[in-house]
Amino acid sequence: MKRLVERVARYCAYVFCAVIGSVSLLACGGVEKSDYNPLADAQAQLVEAKDSAELLGKNMLVQIGGDWCPWCVRLNAFIKGDAEILEYLQQHYVWVHIYYGKDNRNEVAMKMLGNPTSKGFPVFVVCAPDGTVLHHQSTGELEAGKGYSRKAIMKFLQAYSTPPSSHSIETETVIAVPDSSAGENGADERIEDVDELLGD
Repeated sequence: MKRLVERVARYCAYVFCAVIGSVSLLACGGVEKSDYNPLADAQAQLVEAKDSAELLGKNMLVQIGGDWCPWCVRLNAFIKGDAEILEYLQQHYVWVHIYYGKDNRNEVAMKMLGNPTSKGFPVFVVCAPDGTVLHHQSTGELEAGKGYSRKAIMKFLQAYSTPPSSHSIETETVIAVPDSSAGENGADERIEDVDELLGD
């Protein structure tokens, strides 16, 4: 009798864990957490995206965040789950995910992108085909309830889908190897804010 009770208890524990795991997966939108790679060379990712953008004549859409961030996971699920948004994005942009988290802040890549992390996570950076940073977009402005606004995301994507002519660009930052003599430019202050967000 004792063995039967132990077996039933083990079975119930197994079923409970399976149900909780399934609910957790559904709460995250069932998204594979593979778009943000903390081990990737972010600088190389940016240079590769820039090369593709120049070749294709498209702007770059850089999405910064990590799987530690529920809103980052939700945004990916939202974009990938909406065929029209995904198709529009792929037709008009070179889309690249850059990881940012307490285990890898990719500080050099963030400097290359004009230090957009003060906008929160996830954050979009739109770059011209030549790597010039055109716009930092807080995705908080694209939210609706516990998700994202389809209309707001499409409006944002449409607003920056056409690459600017070289004469109309006001240069903020160009994706290139950063100048090591440039010194600090406020990145440490922003990182302290992120430490609070990440629970340091």
